[in-house]
Amino acid sequence: MKRMKKLTIAAGATVLAAVFGLAACNLATSGFGTITMPGEWPELPPSEPPPPALPPPPPSFSLENLQYNDYWQWVVTDDDTVIITRYLGLPGHVDIPASLDGLPVASIGRPLVMPTFFQRPAVFAGMGVTSVSIPPGLPVIGAGAFMNTELTHVYIPHGVTAIEIDAFAHNMRFSLASVSIPGSVTSIGHSAFRSSGLTGRLEIPYGVTSIAIAAFDDNRISSLSLPASLTHIGEIAFAGNPQLTSVVIPASVTSIDNRAFNLSELQEVRFLGAISIDMVGSLNEMAPLGGALGIFHCAFPGNLREQAVDGYLSGTFTRSLGGDTWVRQP
Repeated sequence: MKRMKKLTIAAGATVLAAVFGLAACNLATSGFGTITMPGEWPELPPSEPPPPALPPPPPSFSLENLQYNDYWQWVVTDDDTVIITRYLGLPGHVDIPASLDGLPVASIGRPLVMPTFFQRPAVFAGMGVTSVSIPPGLPVIGAGAFMNTELTHVYIPHGVTAIEIDAFAHNMRFSLASVSIPGSVTSIGHSAFRSSGLTGRLEIPYGVTSIAIAAFDDNRISSLSLPASLTHIGEIAFAGNPQLTSVVIPASVTSIDNRAFNLSELQEVRFLGAISIDMVGSLNEMAPLGGALGIFHCAFPGNLREQAVDGYLSGTFTRSLGGDTWVRQP
């Protein structure tokens, strides 16, 4: 068998291993007398950009760091901040401290990673608290912070960025008539104000990008203002508000989950942009339960999705009270 003495590699060649096997990386010592390489190689495509950095994990803590005084129970995190987990004081009005034992309060609520989370009472539950003052600079109103209380009004100061799961849910008297949400808030968590008793007008500030599942479910909201920063409305986010008769959906919204406005009396919906019906809760039926009819999952009551043009909902739609048929207005 003759041994190849000369090799010319074409300019278009980019992979040699598949042709020469493991010897591709050792051509100079594999017996070839002459190797002719092209003057220029084709430019390789740029490599993929590195994935975005993961957000830092939440501060960790140990139950060994659980501390008490006459009014509060709290844990100290590894970054030397405080999470208030339980109020131990008297009923009535409560001033929430900005610091405890010289350490800043970073959150008030049950940490979601705390063992037996669902077995632990909410921070103020059963303590007869009727009003609170939240300190400026508190970043997070945590899980279950004001769940099962008797609050009637809440002023949330600027600086709070997150309102977490069940934060104001299940007011004992269904009496949280109003709440002021500052522009610093960017996320409103699962069931944050569910069954709290909110009445009248609700304004969601610019900066909020997502409203989670059941965030404002089962209230008495009659007027709703959604911000141009909002992109997602979660399942049953505003369901069970029979006084809500109209809503304007900002152009920034790209998805509306199943039953988002279920059990409402909406008679007018206005889309400032165009949203694909593929991203709007669909008319699906669940399996019948006990022989009963299946449950409809429409994001809006009635047949609004059927009024889409070329697969998109845009413009203003109206329907008669209690009717199923929506009409697109010119």
